[in-house]
Amino acid sequence: MRQIFFAIPFCLGSLLFFTTSPWAGSQHIHKTYKQRLIKSRAERGYDNHGRALYNFKEIDEYSDDLKGEEIGDLKVGSGVREVYNVVIVHNGIDSEKEELEVGKVKMKSAAKNVHNEVIVEDGITAESEEMEIGTVKVKSSDGVIHNEVVIDGNIIAEGGKEMEIGTVRINGQAERVDNNVRVEGGIHAK
Repeated sequence: MRQIFFAIPFCLGSLLFFTTSPWAGSQHIHKTYKQRLIKSRAERGYDNHGRALYNFKEIDEYSDDLKGEEIGDLKVGSGVREVYNVVIVHNGIDSEKEELEVGKVKMKSAAKNVHNEVIVEDGITAESEEMEIGTVKVKSSDGVIHNEVVIDGNIIAEGGKEMEIGTVRINGQAERVDNNVRVEGGIHAK
């Protein structure tokens, strides 16, 4: 009986340590680290001798005037083998563009590694005929394609004919594809 009373505090102490330690929720810590690493390399213009492209954009107020790298739309040349793209949009997207593209990566050559991450807070409202959020298009890949799209809120699409969220298209083969799409609210299309 005495052994049970000694075991209870030890078990509770272990539980408290592992739930409050830095190792708890290591996946979230790793993700934040990855974003910071990509941001740092993008700011320094690091390109691994022309073989890698790093793009990190954090947008407080979305505007239809933003385009290209500002919203993570990357058309990558033939010499680049690795792409790391992170787009974070605060305060939602409200667009009247005919074609809305955010966080779209298109590669001309075979990819070694692709990391594409699109996070939109407060949802998306668009009158676009075509919408592509977090799309990756590559010829082939001998590495890992990681695509993650998180929409925190609703997607409201009026008049949309085509809607692609978190689409990965590969013309050839790929070693591994991790594709995660999460819409916290719902999708309303008219």
